[in-house]
Amino acid sequence: MTRVEGENSRLRHNLALDYIVKLFVIRASEEMLKYSIRLVIHYLKYGSVALRALCARKLEAIA
Repeated sequence: MTRVEGENSRLRHNLALDYIVKLFVIRASEEMLKYSIRLVIHYLKYGSVALRALCARKLEAIA
């Protein structure tokens, strides 16, 4: 493999890795936005936020 091919291979690898990391960040941001909106709606509807209940539900969803 020549030097140019090695550079191209490394560049492709780094670009693919950046793309994957950006996708993960965008998905995490969307999920956080969804939970934030649900939390605000719950607060406006009931006047309080039951954090323990929300944490328990989140743990159940993960399991």
